[in-house]
Amino acid sequence: MQQVRTILRNQYIGAIAIGYLIGRGFEAFFASFMPAFNTMLTEVLRGREFVGDPWVAARVSLVSNLVLTGFYFVFAFLLASWLYGKPTGTPTVGSVAEGNDGPS
Repeated sequence: MQQVRTILRNQYIGAIAIGYLIGRGFEAFFASFMPAFNTMLTEVLRGREFVGDPWVAARVSLVSNLVLTGFYFVFAFLLASWLYGKPTGTPTVGSVAEGNDGPS
């Protein structure tokens, strides 16, 4: 796992993956409002007065896209903290034998 982490960090593959996940998160966020916006825009362009609630038809799409947005952002955060976070400082065998319990 450490080799995978080093490769992802040193070859900038991890940064590209994090950027992709954040971009997809923003895309899913804005896409959650598009069905209601399209409904209103269609009614206005047809020249009819908009009657009704555009959110009724778009409620399922809104909820699913907001959940998807959350998944993208959480996964991007977890990947970034795993790749670029500080090491946990677990003691090694040599440091325990010497009496050093880890970082002080």
